[in-house]
Amino acid sequence: MNIYSIFPLLTAVIALFLGVFIASKASGSRSNIYFSLLCFTTFIWQFTWTILFSITNLQHVLFLVKIGYSGIIFIPIVFFHFIANFTKSDKDQLLIYASYLFGFSFLYFLWNSNYFIDNYYTYYWGYYPKAGFLHPSYLFLVFFLAFREAMLLLHEIRTKIASSQKSQYGYLLLGLAIYFFSCSDFIINYGYGFYPFGFIFVLIALGLIAYAITKTELMDIRVAITRSAAYGAVGVLLVGSFMALNLFQMPTLLLFTTNTLLCLFWVFYAERLRDFIQTPIEEKWITGWYNSDNLINSIAQSLIPVMEKEKAFEVIANKLKDTIKIKSVKVLNAGELRTDSRNLSDVTSFDKLPQDAKKALDEYNSGVFIPFRSSEGYEGGIVLGQKKSEDPYNKKDFTLFKTIMVQALAILDRIRPYEKIKKEFEANEKRLYDT
Repeated sequence: MNIYSIFPLLTAVIALFLGVFIASKASGSRSNIYFSLLCFTTFIWQFTWTILFSITNLQHVLFLVKIGYSGIIFIPIVFFHFIANFTKSDKDQLLIYASYLFGFSFLYFLWNSNYFIDNYYTYYWGYYPKAGFLHPSYLFLVFFLAFREAMLLLHEIRTKIASSQKSQYGYLLLGLAIYFFSCSDFIINYGYGFYPFGFIFVLIALGLIAYAITKTELMDIRVAITRSAAYGAVGVLLVGSFMALNLFQMPTLLLFTTNTLLCLFWVFYAERLRDFIQTPIEEKWITGWYNSDNLINSIAQSLIPVMEKEKAFEVIANKLKDTIKIKSVKVLNAGELRTDSRNLSDVTSFDKLPQDAKKALDEYNSGVFIPFRSSEGYEGGIVLGQKKSEDPYNKKDFTLFKTIMVQALAILDRIRPYEKIKKEFEANEKRLYDT
């Protein structure tokens, strides 16, 4: 393998990883399946080019070219199918069928004639296919489908109300534009011998699109990447430590003993090292990432000296806002929610709040409401707005909110006697002053 094969190989591996990851999260979602197909066709393209740039047997060059182009032909078609499905564009069904018909026609000419690919060029980095006279018609299909995809996404961005949806379609549009720049590689098919750098755009685009379609998934791809990086780093250190140890010439008994001790070391410390590597990466890279246990302990410590209900609510609200990175929060007391407290016994979405509680709170329409109760009844709550990352609130968040509700119950029961004494003291003081 020469050095020029490394980049397409890296692109192929990442595309395959993203395709498998999104396919495993499909759960009946056609959009996820179509994106996985896009990743797999990209994998065929880049992996074949990896071999093509290193091969020395000229008899297999054209065969590899045809395999690679079998994936390339369907990339713009699958991409269009993915965007049309994601935007729920029913009126493009006929265009989808026509695109696949053109794709299989190009595939036929690819394998049965030299009309689509006419031989190959020899460049300084390796071999590359030479365009036949049908190739420009394929490029017309690529540009036409890309234009239609952009129109669909722009329409969704203009018509969607929620900012989270706008940003999701914005990521898809940006991913489409970046992937389109990989078309620069087609220029080489016409005899211009610069190194094909389209892989750069492919990597960025696939990452953006994968992020966009997993923003509403329980398992965010950013978490998967950080975990993979952490486990990979630990794996490299583990294998490296054993390789380094066994480089030294030692008696059999000593070699067995040192390897056993190294095994015991990794048994006890591998997971701790993984967490030590993963946690800082997640804190720096993932907006709103937090350790729920640390957050609960921090809230509990901050509430120890608090002796007023309103102050306790403010402490909890500020901790949640700063740690989870929430755009805005608002504390509501029981008087601001003139409703039956039995309807507010658990964490709920803003949409389920009574109408009188929604007044002047439009900015929280994609957030949640956390009610707080004491043993004597409903005391108030906190309305949380949208996250700065624009990710939806997930299962981890709701589990945290319910734990905080239980924590607040104990705090409010501790505070209530003090507040009762304080109110009686202030009332007596007022009566004394009036007298």
